[in-house]
Amino acid sequence: MRIRGILAGFLALAGCASLDSHETVARLLSPHESRLVEILAETSGGASAVDGHEVAAQGAATGDLPRRWRRAEVNLFLDEAGPARPDARFLLPGTDTFETRVNLGYLPLLPVTVSVSCDAPAYMSGLGGGGNGSIRAGRARQFTLPASSRARAWLELGPEVQSCVVGWGAGHSVTLVRQDDARPDLAELDARTDLCAAPDPAGLDALERVFYSDRWLSQTCAVAPGPVRLLDDPIAAFNARAEALMGKPLGRAALLSGDPDMPLDFSNAPDLQLITISYLIMRADYSGHLITRMLEWHAARGTEIRILLTSKLMRGLDRNLFEGLAARYPNVQVQYFTWETPNGVFPASSIDRIQRAHHIKVFSTIAYEPGRSRFIVGGRNLWDGFVFQEPFDLPGHPELRSYDREAMQGLMYYSTYEDFEIEIAGDRAVEAATAHFATFWHRDKDTQAARPMAVTDPARRGSARSGMRHYISIPWADGEAQLHWIVDLMDAAQREIFIVTPFLYPPQPILDAWLRARARGVEVRMVARINSTDPSGVFIKSLNTSFVRRWAGDFEIHEFVPAGEDKMMHTKLIMIDGRLSVVTSTNMNRRSFHHDTENGLVFLDRTVTRQLLGVVDRYLETANRRDPGGEPDALEKFMSGLGGLVQYF
Repeated sequence: MRIRGILAGFLALAGCASLDSHETVARLLSPHESRLVEILAETSGGASAVDGHEVAAQGAATGDLPRRWRRAEVNLFLDEAGPARPDARFLLPGTDTFETRVNLGYLPLLPVTVSVSCDAPAYMSGLGGGGNGSIRAGRARQFTLPASSRARAWLELGPEVQSCVVGWGAGHSVTLVRQDDARPDLAELDARTDLCAAPDPAGLDALERVFYSDRWLSQTCAVAPGPVRLLDDPIAAFNARAEALMGKPLGRAALLSGDPDMPLDFSNAPDLQLITISYLIMRADYSGHLITRMLEWHAARGTEIRILLTSKLMRGLDRNLFEGLAARYPNVQVQYFTWETPNGVFPASSIDRIQRAHHIKVFSTIAYEPGRSRFIVGGRNLWDGFVFQEPFDLPGHPELRSYDREAMQGLMYYSTYEDFEIEIAGDRAVEAATAHFATFWHRDKDTQAARPMAVTDPARRGSARSGMRHYISIPWADGEAQLHWIVDLMDAAQREIFIVTPFLYPPQPILDAWLRARARGVEVRMVARINSTDPSGVFIKSLNTSFVRRWAGDFEIHEFVPAGEDKMMHTKLIMIDGRLSVVTSTNMNRRSFHHDTENGLVFLDRTVTRQLLGVVDRYLETANRRDPGGEPDALEKFMSGLGGLVQYF
């Protein structure tokens, strides 16, 4: 049975790099792997017993770990002009897969004849009308992809398939090869598993114990972050990406000119091994076009580029921009996150398929030259509203999106944001965080679950009492571990909890943790933008206002009002006791902890935390302290009566 195969397969672990022994890894990771199997098994019954607490003490059985554990999915985009290079190749996932689905998409959305040959038996599916069929090893077979076939036809490849050739049109072709053979350096990065050293828990205080805890929440080992840069200015944040890709920023005046065809200088560009980009949404607008031009320069030189976005938020122009890049350069791979009900598994609500979204924010470059790798995390998505106060009119570029503030444009609305990101530049830290994200890039297609990457070895003791960790939350596949981890952080606070968030209707366990903190004398302070300029802003404002009316007497709540600008606060920060801080994609709303994938960097570092508190001080300069009480309006009363449905906002 399909689900049984998935459950058995999840005991697997790809080969581990730079470890003392496979036996040690298997023994230490076994509780984590076993808990994942348990989660998947319980999901079929609609419940999960995982509570996010220590996993190592669960006492799960150990044993050999089979290597093939997941069903992979990749997208191969074809265009009538063909790839830019005649020797174009496309990387297939490695040996951890028991099946790979290769979606074939022809960008002109017209019927096209495709020829496929593989070195082992394969199968073409999704064509319908009797068009599906087997592909014999070493024998080419032709298929006709129908119009609008972007997600309606696919190749099914077993692990014995090491290479295929896909041909179409006027002699165009691309060779599909296994990453393990073609790019062993990336295969090693993707298979990385780390054993963490941590100080003796007996010598740690409560906050340090939470930071170093080996729990179900997927995290890296603690490392020194290297140089850290705060990116609160939006132009500086965009230029941080330009510097990572070109080796130098664009002039502020040039950026504000709104010229999509401005000259780009790559004379100091780094030689990059891998570029990783992950957002809720990217758009085919001015900033998206500039980033795509930078990516194309690296793609033409063979850099592997990975782009992961939320499927339901990507519209025609947006898909055309990034899929067109992938068609010209098959070393650019584009994934779309879509939640689909796994075989035999039925979520508690059919709304989950619509509701669940990919909210992990990552911009990463790994350079061959030391000191030139970068990793950026925070609240921003990659489109113009997160960079520029006003949209640009681009009449000379019909392929790009022009915004109209006055018109109703649905998902293509224009809103501006006060936001924050942080950049780390230590080579070890960037590589660890990027390898960690790769566990999600190489997730299982059916469950969207990812393997753990790091586990603490009790035999390894470290002396450091500071550092940084990257975490990833997949709430339906990890038992909402991020929620329990945040609660543990709040319960460890001794003096002050400072929250910056655009949403103020957290899950009940977090509210309870804030109340416990207040009861023991901890100051609980918050900065939020009560109003919202998003399409659902009227509901967000109502929920935020309701929270303020009820709790402003217990907590110190400040409403951020940007000076002279119509901006939505979009920053997400947590700072505790002036020594631990979290820069994250996670909002203090219920859907972030129940439905969305999330990530963040957590720093046990007084210097970084002090710098972040300085950012908050600037927010407070134009913020108003809110008082409790007042009469709710009709919408507030309605929203307060929705109960559990609030999780969908």
